[in-house]
Amino acid sequence: MKTRISNYYCFVLLCLCLTNAFAQNDLTPVKLGNKYGFEDSHSNLVLPAQFDYAGPFSEGLAMIAVRHKNYARYGYISKDGTIVIKPEYADAGPFSEGLARVKVNKASHYPKYDLWGYINNVGEMRIAPAYNDVGDFHEGLAYFKETHAFFPGFKKQRYGFINRKGEEVVPPKFDHAGNFSEGLAPVRLGKKRGYIDRTGELVIEPQFEFANCFVDSLALVMQKGKYGFIDHDGLFRIDAQYSGARDFAEGLALVEVNDEWGYINRAGEIAIKPQYEKAYAFSGGRAQVSLNGDLYFIDKQGRRIDKPAERK
Repeated sequence: MKTRISNYYCFVLLCLCLTNAFAQNDLTPVKLGNKYGFEDSHSNLVLPAQFDYAGPFSEGLAMIAVRHKNYARYGYISKDGTIVIKPEYADAGPFSEGLARVKVNKASHYPKYDLWGYINNVGEMRIAPAYNDVGDFHEGLAYFKETHAFFPGFKKQRYGFINRKGEEVVPPKFDHAGNFSEGLAPVRLGKKRGYIDRTGELVIEPQFEFANCFVDSLALVMQKGKYGFIDHDGLFRIDAQYSGARDFAEGLALVEVNDEWGYINRAGEIAIKPQYEKAYAFSGGRAQVSLNGDLYFIDKQGRRIDKPAERK
């Protein structure tokens, strides 16, 4: 009998430990008053609101900021709230492919400041600060920006790409650039945007007023003031017809029709009728929407979920 009771309590303890572990694997930042903390998927506060800013966890670490005098300093914490990389940077980004972009400041030991470099997950500088601006690494490449002052009041900016060793792979020759996704990256030449491959060659000629990264083989673009979606060949799979749109997420994309937001599927069919004043992308099978001033969640059939949309 004692053995059964002992086994039962061990089982209960194991379940509690697993529940806590799974909860910590799904932490999201939440703002309470003027501070940020982290809550689990059940809206339970797991890490107290103590930071001046907090970003989502990525590769096991979350970017946080603490105010020092009149300046914010950025660092990183683990999922138990331990500061892994102390807040000492003027700005920072999430970890991606083992590296995070950071901007050094005057308080750092680097001779050049207000420049961007990359650190690893223990805070070691892997690519020295040398850039005016950089992106996160995607598919082994990250964009960088160079600024050249030709004479007072006139600066020329050019974007290129580096690899994880900090080596220049695509020289800075574009007016703007975005992240690589599915082997392609959006770039701008003059006022038009197109796409390049990993060698820097244009594979979709600049022709769009707006161009986003590819998501599940489709990219959101704007042509003649309207949004649609193209494939890897630059052909429209969903015609440019919407006054507003967002990337696909979990098989659905937000579109705006007559100042109301709804959702389409990958075939371009209306999945949830445009009717909302505000709407957001799906995540975990639900999306936040606002209708007649009422803020709540819906599922992928457009049915209301009786879960409060905002933490009180």
